[in-house]
Amino acid sequence: MSAFSILDKPSLASTLQLEKVEWAWGLQAVGSMLYLSSYASYLEGEVWMAKYHLSRIDVADPAAPEVLPQVNIPGTFVA
Repeated sequence: MSAFSILDKPSLASTLQLEKVEWAWGLQAVGSMLYLSSYASYLEGEVWMAKYHLSRIDVADPAAPEVLPQVNIPGTFVA
């Protein structure tokens, strides 16, 4: 994930890595917040399970984006 400054000449302001995410999609920007679905699988006993999360990133300060706690959701986020 990358955040760009809005200037006459855009430049890369920062990058970040989402932890414990196998894939993510559906990026939606609202004000200074970014929202996207993420997915992670895990083994419970001998059965593979999956969880979907809403990842939230506050980019009010593009040089220091803040990844907020994920929210467990019952499927993918569709905006």
